[in-house]
Parts: sequence; structure tokens; C-alpha cells
Amino acid sequence: MRQLKGKVKETRKQKKERKLDNLKSQAKIRTVVLPALG
Repeated sequence: MRQLKGKVKETRKQKKERKLDNLKSQAKIRTVVLPALG
């Protein structure tokens, strides 16, 4: 992945944390949406 000009470079730690946050929110969405649909 190429860095965009002017974009602040993320450290590995920040990237890891954001990935974890994404996984958490996805899990939350699943647990909320699936029962609602079912």
C-alpha cells in the first residue's frame, strides 16, 4: 500500500489497534443484526 501525500504515517501499534477495533465492531454488528433478522 502506498502512502498518500500529506497523510500521517501510522505506526504498527496504531494499525494493530485499529484492526482490533474493527474486529470488535464487526462482532458487535453481527450480534446485533443477526438476532434482529432472525
